[in-house]
Amino acid sequence: MNSILGKQCEILSICIKYRTNILDLIQQMSNLRLLIFECEDDKEIFRNFSSSKNELVQWLEYRLSSTHIITKHPKQQSLIR
Repeated sequence: MNSILGKQCEILSICIKYRTNILDLIQQMSNLRLLIFECEDDKEIFRNFSSSKNELVQWLEYRLSSTHIITKHPKQQSLIR
């Protein structure tokens, strides 16, 4: 995301293959305010887990600062924002 568009983007909805790509996007996109994503490597058992605190959410919380708010989409549990 070294493009001008990538640097200006404030809201991004994307499907990604590997969860580590999320961290790269957040670090490289300085104006990003909202990221909504679905992660292909998120295990099916956690994707359908009804709790808002699944394994991927916990993984992100551990790696990101407390200034980031991480939640599952209320109607589509496979989406994280």
